[in-house]
Amino acid sequence: MAVKQRVISVKVTVPLYKVVDKYLELDAHVTKSDFVRCAIREKIKNDAPWLFEEMLKQPKTGEEQKEATS
Repeated sequence: MAVKQRVISVKVTVPLYKVVDKYLELDAHVTKSDFVRCAIREKIKNDAPWLFEEMLKQPKTGEEQKEATS
């Protein structure tokens, strides 16, 4: 079973979009979504590490527990 997800939609300028595309060619991120998720995690780790730690301590749902043990 997949982990529940929510959508965050972001508009960016054309130059920024092009830079992200070029960066993805150099980096290990497979998709723009993967890149954005990583950027969000990094930003929170750097600016509010206590919030990131809180997220890691959240109890797992039944689905997430099954995934962790399989």
